Parts: sequence; structure tokens; C-alpha cells
Amino acid sequence: MDEEKADPYYIAAFLSSDLGIASLKSITVGATIPNIGVGQLEKLLIPLPPLERQQEISERYQKAKDELVLLKLRTTVPWPLFLHQVRNADMSPSSSMSFPNQAGSSEQS
Repeated sequence: MDEEKADPYYIAAFLSSDLGIASLKSITVGATIPNIGVGQLEKLLIPLPPLERQQEISERYQKAKDELVLLKLRTTVPWPLFLHQVRNADMSPSSSMSFPNQAGSSEQS
């Protein structure tokens, strides 16, 4: 890929989009083990806006992916800790449960 014409993260963002997924599905062969041949991949048409616009999309895509990773990390509570918190929690509507964050301090949910 010529990085002077196409931003690699823009390409990743496109291929992750509904249109990109549909484009990939259209060149996929094989029902049991789907695959895409190099020749088919080379023929895949990807819209290329000006590089500056690609970089803007790329930055938004990377930021969104990073935020997803952080959200997954922050919302992952070890199951035994969760059960302990639920069993010992005041479940009235006015109360809030507290779970330790990754650093070990407590954080309001």
C-alpha cells in the first residue's frame, strides 16, 4: 500500500464499516472456510478521499477504538467481587454501589 495515497488506519476504518464489510463479503469465496484471494483483494475498490480527510477519519477511528478498549476495561468487574458487592449492597433506589477500579481505589457506579 502506498502510504502517500492511503492512510492504513483509514483503510482499516473503511473495512470495518458496513460498506467495507459488504465489499469484503462480495469477494469472499467458500462456505465452510471463507477466504479471499489476493487477486480479488487487489481488485477491491476503496473510496479514497484526499489524504488529509483520510487522516481525520483515521484519527476518529483510532480514538473510538481506544475508547472502546478503555470502556471494556472499566466495566470488567471480577465475578466473585461483583457477587460479593451485590449480596452486601443496599439495593434501595437512593443508594449507589461502589466497585474498585483497576488501581484498587473505589469508584461510584
